[in-house]
Amino acid sequence: MVDLLGQAGLKEAFEFVKSMPMEPHAGVWGVFLLAFRIQCNTELAEILRLSEVDTQNAGNFVSMSNVYVADNRWADVSQK
Repeated sequence: MVDLLGQAGLKEAFEFVKSMPMEPHAGVWGVFLLAFRIQCNTELAEILRLSEVDTQNAGNFVSMSNVYVADNRWADVSQK
């Protein structure tokens, strides 16, 4: 559900997550990284900083690198 809403609009997806009766886990926030890349919203991706929340998931680092690539921020691609 978060993935679908994230593709439609980040605000709608974020409101949905905030309204969930349980605390969202890192997987839920990981879906946001994909939406940020699709919608080229690097600022929100940096605020989320999922790579710091779930350091065991290398996919988060790859997703964040892809967000930077989509925004042509090549200097940031190799940063942690």
